[in-house]
Formats: sequence, C-alpha cells, structure tokens
Amino acid sequence: KYDIEYLYAGHLRGSTLEDNSIIIIDEAQNGSISFMKTMISRVGPHSIVIVLGSNNQIDSQYLNKYNNALTALIKKSKNENTVSLRIVELKNVIRSKHAEWADEEF
Repeated sequence: KYDIEYLYAGHLRGSTLEDNSIIIIDEAQNGSISFMKTMISRVGPHSIVIVLGSNNQIDSQYLNKYNNALTALIKKSKNENTVSLRIVELKNVIRSKHAEWADEEF
C-alpha cells in the first residue's frame, strides 16, 4: 500500500531522493558530519527530512557529542534561514531501567 524503501547511505552517492518524500534518518548521533551532508544534499524538492538521535547513545569510538551528525545539524540549524528547519532535541530516551542506568553511568 505504501512505497517504503530502506536505503543504505553508502549507496546514495549520485542519487536524488524522490520529490515529495519523507526521509527518516535514525541514529544520527552515530553518523559523521560528512554522512549528514551526503544525506541532506540528496533530498529532492518538497520533501521532509526527519532526523532522530540522542547524544546519550553514541556507540562509535570515533564520534563524541561534539563531532557527530546530530550535533552538527543542531548547531548549523540555529542560524539557518534559507531552509525551513525545526529541531526537537530529546533529553531522555528511556527504554527500561537498564537503559536509564546505562545512560547515567556511561
């Protein structure tokens, strides 16, 4: 009924995502800044991009809360006025008491 497609970011080079699409980028905190540039620069006209992530859940040894895709997008959006951006930064992402403990301890 719906045209849902899962795309691997590494295969996007040279592509344009369809017009009027809804693009969901999940786990953005685990992507690099160049990953975010690749994703956003492929968006077609009249599309919506939803970016999800939590800087409390970074699991890459090469990224931290200062140099990941989610932080870069939030930072760049603060002074943006050429494209429409709305940022909602979630402070608590809790799945269970175990997840809450892990967020606090690590």
